[in-house]
Amino acid sequence: MEAIRKAALATLFILGTISVVGSAMAAEGKPQNPQTQGDPAQSSPASSGPDITAARHFLESLYANYRVDGEGVPNQTVKDVDVYDPSFLVLMHANQQAAGDGEVGYLDGDPLCDCQDFDIRAVKFDFKAVGKSQLVATVMFHNLDRDTTLRLALRFTSRGWRVADVISASDGSLRAGLQKSTLELKRNGAAH
Repeated sequence: MEAIRKAALATLFILGTISVVGSAMAAEGKPQNPQTQGDPAQSSPASSGPDITAARHFLESLYANYRVDGEGVPNQTVKDVDVYDPSFLVLMHANQQAAGDGEVGYLDGDPLCDCQDFDIRAVKFDFKAVGKSQLVATVMFHNLDRDTTLRLALRFTSRGWRVADVISASDGSLRAGLQKSTLELKRNGAAH
């Protein structure tokens, strides 16, 4: 247990020290990097509640990468640390490590579109404040042949808004699923 805790702390330290250098591309389908969309200090949550305008801009920047010719995220411009909360990245990494080399962990698709292939159109957002630095964003869009609705738990970090969980109607909380899967993979690995 102590080794897992140390690995998680080391991962958080590494993620915290990664410097992301990138520039925002024009909106004609080139990858958009939410990290370069403005100074996070300018869009920190106000004392009365979270800055929904900055959160909307963050999500619009992410979903601009999901057009038919887009790369999704992460990509060459938008890195994992630009998208996900550090604690969420630790869970994703721990799950993949528990699954083992060459194996697929719990996450077998892109969580931001609940898909593997995409051509996302007609994106709409609805926001609900759940704390000074937390929001739940309901994201509705049309992807290929189906309408999709996801709820994203957003957390304001020192680097701006980040996705802390993805909740789908079919699978529930990705964070909870990763935690459960990782425990099962470790238990099954220890049994062999």
